[in-house]
Amino acid sequence: MQELISYLVENADVLDKVKVGTASLINVTSTELQAILDVFDSSSGLSKRAGYWD
Repeated sequence: MQELISYLVENADVLDKVKVGTASLINVTSTELQAILDVFDSSSGLSKRAGYWD
């Protein structure tokens, strides 16, 4: 799961495609997918802050 999150952080275009339904995540349950999308959409701004740790 950590590798998947890291990949989505580094490849925001893939995350955007997953959000609109033009791409899917293999071996990720619908519950896990919703949790992933919730984290990226949350007010914590994970996707925007990720560069801080680089």
